[in-house]
Amino acid sequence: MGVINRFSVSIIFMVILITSCNPSGSSEDQSPYASSDSVSQQIKELINTVNSLRYTNPDSAFKLLDKTETLSKGLIASTDGEEQEKGYRYLAESFNFRGVTKSNIGRYDEALQLHSNALDIYQKIGDKRGIGDTYTDMAYAFRLNGQYTEALDYNLKNMEICKETGFLHGLGQAYGNIGIIYFFQEDYIKALEYYNKHYEVGKQNKNGYEQLIALNNIGEVYDKLGEYEKSISYYKDAVHIADSLGSLYQAAYILGNIGLAEQNLSHHERASEYYERSLSIREKINDKEGIAIMLNSMASLYFIQHEYIKSINLSKRSLSIAEEYHIPVEIKKACENLYMAYDKLNNFEKAYLYHKQFKAWSDSVFGNALNNEIAEIEIKYQTREKEQQITLLTEKEKIRKLELKRTRLVGIFLSITALLVVLVAISIYRRYKFKTRMNNELEILNARLSESEKHLKQLNATKDRFFSILAHDLKSPLVSFRTITTSLSENIDQLPPEKLNHFIEKLKKTSGTVVDLFNNLLSWSLSQTNRIDFSPSEINLSQITGNILDLYASEISKKQLVIGNNVSENLKAFADSNMTATVIRNLFSNAIKFSPEKGTIKLDVDKTGDKIKFQITDMGPGLTTEDQAKLFRIDVKNREIGSGENKGTGLGLILCKEFINKNGGEIGIESESGKGCTFWFTLKNLCV
Repeated sequence: MGVINRFSVSIIFMVILITSCNPSGSSEDQSPYASSDSVSQQIKELINTVNSLRYTNPDSAFKLLDKTETLSKGLIASTDGEEQEKGYRYLAESFNFRGVTKSNIGRYDEALQLHSNALDIYQKIGDKRGIGDTYTDMAYAFRLNGQYTEALDYNLKNMEICKETGFLHGLGQAYGNIGIIYFFQEDYIKALEYYNKHYEVGKQNKNGYEQLIALNNIGEVYDKLGEYEKSISYYKDAVHIADSLGSLYQAAYILGNIGLAEQNLSHHERASEYYERSLSIREKINDKEGIAIMLNSMASLYFIQHEYIKSINLSKRSLSIAEEYHIPVEIKKACENLYMAYDKLNNFEKAYLYHKQFKAWSDSVFGNALNNEIAEIEIKYQTREKEQQITLLTEKEKIRKLELKRTRLVGIFLSITALLVVLVAISIYRRYKFKTRMNNELEILNARLSESEKHLKQLNATKDRFFSILAHDLKSPLVSFRTITTSLSENIDQLPPEKLNHFIEKLKKTSGTVVDLFNNLLSWSLSQTNRIDFSPSEINLSQITGNILDLYASEISKKQLVIGNNVSENLKAFADSNMTATVIRNLFSNAIKFSPEKGTIKLDVDKTGDKIKFQITDMGPGLTTEDQAKLFRIDVKNREIGSGENKGTGLGLILCKEFINKNGGEIGIESESGKGCTFWFTLKNLCV
């Protein structure tokens, strides 16, 4: 229940980030064209006032922007040179403010047209900073309208301009905006990548406010990934910066996030402490909406702890504030908390009362739209009726009373007819919406059933494969191990040294096979149960490769293999270090296994754009096209692949594929029978 509150406030927090990219939205570096001229000063004062009104009172903002644009056009018409260019900048800035305000009330097409007008002006006067700001505002309109591809495109354009002009403040915010788009698309790996870039630029620029925004956003990514301990760590760093900056609103918001994360970890006492701290700050700064949110969050926590009386008391406090300041989301939430708590206390009368209010607020959007439509019809009809009355009084004074009676009768008839038409339309519309909703729910259920069936088949295949490995691949080396040790125990005194060495070598090889199989089984089982820690970061591929070559030095020397290591020093990638090492170790072990004595194994790296392609090539027997198609699959018996003693379980390759996919990469093989194999995989390149 707390997630709904958190999401609604998260939108507000992210909007603060996006709009801060507009130079008009902050006092720092906002006006490179300051002037003592009275008209310019008047325009700047109007713009500063608009900046404080565009979210809370759009109608007033529009009126002030009318004055701003009139003054700007006058400045353009009455001056030349630098003063005229200043007028153009004011006009473009006004267009952008008007566009952002239009976006905030859902009129995206009008907003984009205004931003296009501003863009034309900035391009005309060659103002790259203004062009970049306009791209940011256009991206904002596209994102609010759910057009994430277009939003991403314009944020990337702004990012390039910031890089070109060396505008670090704008570059950090561009990274943050791009991260937000990936966050809304649930691509949390990409979101994390850009949030980290945002944080690094904030550090470089010594901008504490940008750092705390980036840290909070990183925490919210880990929240979505269910890694609450990590999210709390980032939240606490953000709170520390907010405290040092004296940013009470941000500190209160982030403390609420920590409380929710602790609640998700079932740390109820700690969650309550953080909720209390957030509430205390919100009361101090008189943030009524924040107070209502925190009271509802605390009520939800008490409900989880079965303390229903406390939950009811807090919900009633929240409801009182939300009703006084008309905060629909929190009214709805408080009513939901109340009806659930009263239901648990078997007070069904009050539970029913608050449930009715909860449903009413859930349907309020449709209800308000319907009331507005009826009001407009009534206003239009009343206006028309008055006009008819005035005409009749002027032209036919003698029969005024008779005509007035007839007009009233016509009015009553028309009102009844209009009411019937509206009722029929409402009935048809509700039936249509009900049918549409039912069809959508059926489609969702069918999709879920199909996905469940697919998942069940995959689980069955996984189970069968697991038992197959235990029944055959694990049994065979253990039986061999027992046979050899039995023979040694019974005949060790009679065995010649060369035979004894032969048995010991077989024991070493068998034990190595068992250990490798156990390691892969352990990693695979942890992966299947989501118990492997996934922590992507900057890694050094050359260092990881060197460690693995050292690990297999004795096997390389024994087979007299030639290793061609072409992995350059300080080659960086963005991935989980342990998973990457496991993948390279499995592929390199296979290359050693299948290589002939005195053969060659090559390790190569190819960098293309933001990808690194890592390749391991051996001179083994290779694989047919048919056998290649069976690799990386849990539903195939990989004992059928290859020949002789070199057949394996295939579990290592399946584990490699899962690890590479988790890191956002791909894995594959290139081979011909009799010509060796090249296994390759890709990771994200940090040295673009």
